[in-house]
Amino acid sequence: MLYGIDSGALDNREYDSNFVSNHTVILNNLLPGTLYEFKVESKDRAGNSVQSRVKFFRTLPEEDKNKPSLYITLPPKLKGNVKLAPLVSDDKGVSRVSLFIDDKLFMTDYTFPYEFIINTKGFDDGLHRFEIRAWDFSGNVVFQGLESFIENTLFDHPTVRIISPSENERIDISTDEEVDIIAEIDHTGDLDIDRIEVLIDDNVVYTEQGRTLCSSSFEEGLSHCVYFPWSCNGSLPTNFVYQLRANLIVTGGEHKIKVIAYDTEGYYGSDEINVVSYVPEWVRPVLIPVYRYEFNPQGTYIHAEVSVYNAGNWPAKDIYLIIDQPMSPGFIITNSSERMQSTLIFGTDCTFHQQVVVTKDNLDTRATWRLSFDLIPIMTENPSSDSYIFINNLTVRYNWEGNEGTTGDYTIHPREDLTNIVQCLTGNSRYLIITNFEDMFDAPSSSSDGFCYATYTGEEGELVTNIGELALLRRGVVGNVRRGTTNTTIKNLISPSGEWARRLSQSFTSPLQGYVLIVGESNIVPSWTITGLNVQWAGGATTPQVDLSDLKYADISDDDLPDLVVGRIIGDNIEDLNRLIMTDIEVAKNMNRITGTKALILAGSEDTMKNAVDDLQSDLSSMYADIVKLNYSDYDNKSDRIDAFLDNTRDRSLIVYDGHGSVSSWQFYNTVSPDPDFGNKNPVIFSFACTTGRYRESNQNLFSLGEKFFNSNASLFIGSTESSAVSLNNEATINFFENYFDLGNLSVGEMLTNYKRDMDIKSKYRKLWVLEYNLYGDPLLGKSSPATLMVIGESGDEDLGEEIEIDLPNYNKTKKGEFDYIDIPKGSVSTATDKPRVPIFIYKKDIKKGVIVQNVYLKERNKVIEESGVNLPVVEMRPAQYSTLSNKIELNSSNSWYPEEDFRWTFTKNPDGTGTLKIVIFPLFYNQSEKKIRYYKYYKFSIEWIESGITVEDLKVKNRVNLNEEALISFKVKNSGEEK
Repeated sequence: MLYGIDSGALDNREYDSNFVSNHTVILNNLLPGTLYEFKVESKDRAGNSVQSRVKFFRTLPEEDKNKPSLYITLPPKLKGNVKLAPLVSDDKGVSRVSLFIDDKLFMTDYTFPYEFIINTKGFDDGLHRFEIRAWDFSGNVVFQGLESFIENTLFDHPTVRIISPSENERIDISTDEEVDIIAEIDHTGDLDIDRIEVLIDDNVVYTEQGRTLCSSSFEEGLSHCVYFPWSCNGSLPTNFVYQLRANLIVTGGEHKIKVIAYDTEGYYGSDEINVVSYVPEWVRPVLIPVYRYEFNPQGTYIHAEVSVYNAGNWPAKDIYLIIDQPMSPGFIITNSSERMQSTLIFGTDCTFHQQVVVTKDNLDTRATWRLSFDLIPIMTENPSSDSYIFINNLTVRYNWEGNEGTTGDYTIHPREDLTNIVQCLTGNSRYLIITNFEDMFDAPSSSSDGFCYATYTGEEGELVTNIGELALLRRGVVGNVRRGTTNTTIKNLISPSGEWARRLSQSFTSPLQGYVLIVGESNIVPSWTITGLNVQWAGGATTPQVDLSDLKYADISDDDLPDLVVGRIIGDNIEDLNRLIMTDIEVAKNMNRITGTKALILAGSEDTMKNAVDDLQSDLSSMYADIVKLNYSDYDNKSDRIDAFLDNTRDRSLIVYDGHGSVSSWQFYNTVSPDPDFGNKNPVIFSFACTTGRYRESNQNLFSLGEKFFNSNASLFIGSTESSAVSLNNEATINFFENYFDLGNLSVGEMLTNYKRDMDIKSKYRKLWVLEYNLYGDPLLGKSSPATLMVIGESGDEDLGEEIEIDLPNYNKTKKGEFDYIDIPKGSVSTATDKPRVPIFIYKKDIKKGVIVQNVYLKERNKVIEESGVNLPVVEMRPAQYSTLSNKIELNSSNSWYPEEDFRWTFTKNPDGTGTLKIVIFPLFYNQSEKKIRYYKYYKFSIEWIESGITVEDLKVKNRVNLNEEALISFKVKNSGEEK
């Protein structure tokens, strides 16, 4: 037989070891008048056992002729919910306590502390008698009655009555126990309680200010948090409980505790009591952790503080503060006020936790150690079921001089659900970091028994902390996918109706307003292989597909042009990934790391490359006072070119290369060369060359040229994963820096995205260029003010009109050898192969929501300029790889004029409902046989368009369905216009 006094704790046993049918067990030394819990176990000779259910018995009381003692108090006037807490005791035990109101039984309480809640609204105003009767187990009874007035309309301000602790109660301030301060609160008429304050010796130690409620409207794409008084959910606080840690009372002696309640009009009421604090005479430290957190409803992170107070009377030493934070979903702990060691734990439930350890050598008695840090939200693939828990366990461990071997250890379990707050925070963010912790750290798959477990320290923990810090600096949040997640699933999450996009800022999916940083190579977060291109090069080579492209992530409107600004962190191991993250953190903190007066530009072996870099030098001269230009033709051999490059890298904030390339080399440098010295800068590097951005091959690591530069702390690298056209790389060298480069006002990622969006991708070579060039590094790097990440208003022109007039600038003609090169300022050139090189001009106009362009007509063109004796070169599309160049192609003489079309147009719907009208104008016509050109400066176009208030919103579909399974698609049709 097992039995005991405390519920669930059957600590006592008695046995009858005889093998009989009826057993007798005698229990000795039972307490009188006590309720016992018991159960019976029985076992036969074969070892089979059975167990009864739990039952109870009460022992008889001792002979008792003494009545219980009783003491009650009541205010002279009562209103609202009143707690009556009589002090009852008996030397043999109290059986029950009853409250009679006006000689009628109101309630009976059988358990300590014998409290009664009276709602005065159930009684008439006037004098009433309240009588307490208390019985012991022998039937002895004691009575005490008091009279008090009930006046339900009595007060015009909140009222407070402290009912615990009692007046002059003694509090041991060395204990780690909590002392409950309990106060009755009544409000003012119809006004709400706005806040309650607790003061100790006139110092505010705690404030409770209503409730913070967060709401999200995925239909409207809005998320916000608001502070409400308590009554917003239909109830008012009538009993206020604050768990006071004794460490807030720092000295022994008499202290005053005061509770103040304010209503929404600023009226207040208060009550105060005196308590006596004391310290026992033992000698040891007692360390108690407490925590608090706060957040800005317009922010993207939670700020937390942990305080450790030594409530003992002896110094502590060798102190360890250990914080266990769930991550899947959950938060990344970062930006700690003290150095911390971060360990990742892949738990038995196959989810990650971050365990942070912070140490301190010693803490004097009555001293407080404070640690602050920030928490970055992490979304999972199924955010609708995510629950965000704030700190699973918070432990402090310590030692002290004279200790005999027992280490102090105290743990609390906050485990507060902050899901509503996180919905508010993610709704403020337009910067998303996407990664896959399982594949990044090669976490084990679940074993046959269904469990996973691994720990990661050092570089792994530091990398996660640094990801959190970069997110903090960029007002971002993190999205973590699981092993096996496809690129299509990830794109669906960030597309306009995707689960992540709906939880981010409403402007995240607007063109150039959302930023995505992918952390890890394609084995961690998959890239895209784009097939079906079959680009033909001069000389017979082809490019059938583009590997390692990130364009599909940026292209959430599926028009082969980027909408989001996307970057990727690459590296063959954790150390390499961490290095680039840390570099971009330093740049985010200090833009001087990528700005300055020094630039380095390099031209490859062809004349067109040299000419382009010459033009680049002219374009950059107004921004950079010290420009070093290196030409391939100025050096006799490869070794001299490498030396020239290495001699000129120090303190260069911008490096641009236009030339031939490969995965591991430029014509001036390669991955086996000595590391460059960038001095005090973390340069931005543009590599307009073939395959220098290719970082993997057949799912194997490649040590690419970009990674070589990142090892020397370059901050950003733009490179191609495939062969790219020499002519388009020459064009980018000139056009990008002349018309798009605006460091400080724009990030490099925004510049590149703008440049791609303005390309005429009906040319397969330009489409290839858009697909193959990736940005490696932070997509927001280069923008001086993170405040520009705040949500902006709707984009697009208010009035399109029926006509568009375009005045083109005069063309520029440059003689290079036997050919004339004609360009238009802020224009481009045609990529039609084996045809004359003629300039084109791309006009772009943003269109407001609801407008659809149906047709564009050329209504007028004039201001013609004609010129004779012009010899235009032929367009020959060759890749910028090391190869034997083909002979120049000669044009067949013809009396016809080229090109044959005057213009073409496209209208694209953007993810946010706005549109973009793009008109590609061919203003220059060339007659090869007569060597004449005809250039039109003025164009007038007629635009046909319609406007509709009907939009399709909130499109939802499952990311994955089984074969032959029905896929439910849901959406809303909204008409904001007139009813028709």
